[in-house]
Amino acid sequence: MKITPEIKRSLEVILQAYPYEERMAGFISHPLLGFAVEPEFDDKHKIIGSVLVNRGNFTELVEKKTKYLLDHVKEVEQVFFVINQPYQLAVLYFIGNQLDTETYSGLLAMCWTSTEFPHQAGVARLVEMFKKADKHYLIEEDDYRVFSKLPLNVTVYRGVRTDKKHTIRGLSWSLDYSTARWFANRFGGDPEVYSAKINIKNVFAYFGGRNEAELVVNPRCLKEIREVTSPPKQEVEG
Repeated sequence: MKITPEIKRSLEVILQAYPYEERMAGFISHPLLGFAVEPEFDDKHKIIGSVLVNRGNFTELVEKKTKYLLDHVKEVEQVFFVINQPYQLAVLYFIGNQLDTETYSGLLAMCWTSTEFPHQAGVARLVEMFKKADKHYLIEEDDYRVFSKLPLNVTVYRGVRTDKKHTIRGLSWSLDYSTARWFANRFGGDPEVYSAKINIKNVFAYFGGRNEAELVVNPRCLKEIREVTSPPKQEVEG
């Protein structure tokens, strides 16, 4: 989708609104654009040096890099290859109402699957974002075939650490117990795996990539949440 003047203005606002982040030795960086050392270019775009970013030149460099980005990138999708992954969902939320459904849904799928900790964007906000998306653009063709064959009521699994039990009602669940167990174990601590039931109408998406068999669900609609300590019978037999 082409960047319209309205989208450009919105991107300028959000890119310039974020404060700097402290780095080592007194240098700073931009949380979205990510620079701490900024290259200098000549008129032919050849690098001729670099500028260490500090409080004094931070605002100037943000404005300069924002202008360069929006003057040279013509498609909305390309902007998200520049923005740091942890902040992509926040940017998408900010400009989402200005995008067509296909572009918005495709970007939501990309940002969700590439972000390590997407729930940092906030559960309520993420539910709102997924409700706006169209499944036909959100889910790839092969995954949609799997999604379309799921039963009316699906059993899903989610792994958490004991000290993170408050995160049980997240959006990301799996059809696979062993995947949930892996997520519960990956940062150490005491792992717990929970199962739940969800009606298919309350499932936003299915992402089969990365071998995670991930279902993105509306956590408010989860039923029969309980801790499980062993794989279901069909996984043991499989």
